[in-house]
Amino acid sequence: MAIDQSLDARLIVPLPHLPPVPDTLTSIVGLRAACATAGIKASGKPDIALLVADEPIAAAAEVPAEKGLAFEYFEGAVDKLADMASLTPVRTGTSAKPDLAVAGARKERYALRFRGFVRAPRSGVYVFYLGSDDGSRFAIAGRDLIVNDGAHGVSEEKGEIALAQGWHPVEITYFQVTGPMNLSLAWRGPGFPKSSLPASVFEH
Repeated sequence: MAIDQSLDARLIVPLPHLPPVPDTLTSIVGLRAACATAGIKASGKPDIALLVADEPIAAAAEVPAEKGLAFEYFEGAVDKLADMASLTPVRTGTSAKPDLAVAGARKERYALRFRGFVRAPRSGVYVFYLGSDDGSRFAIAGRDLIVNDGAHGVSEEKGEIALAQGWHPVEITYFQVTGPMNLSLAWRGPGFPKSSLPASVFEH
């Protein structure tokens, strides 16, 4: 069986004989047997499944020592995430989890940055959901997984990543222009449905 290497195929099997799906599975792409570009001959099988699995990102060697996340609070005009580069923190501290309450009484023209680690309870694929009004970004393991930039009403974006069990560095950035404000972070992972991240999984 010839396979086009551009597909990054790791496993190709007839659909009726699929093995149990591993936790590290990130996508399943259905292919027709007559997919000439892939050079695959199905030998009469009407459907072929292409499974692509990613290796989980290794946990950090550094073990956090304190509960919660460190935060920075900024004041000023921010209409997009890049505007935060020109701001200096007005206040710093610790929060049990990402929470707009650390901004105090201010209701507009401010920004927040939370930094620390999140603990993956087991190895596998995790889907993170970031909701905000206005802009926000969620970075984990040194990569921007979700960017929900600009001034807008409440909207939720999601991103998927394979993580090894253990602690992973995270950064959550948020800014508020005017009007209503909102920030929420949820996840879904191996063995559990979508739910808000509890304070117990954050340390710094």
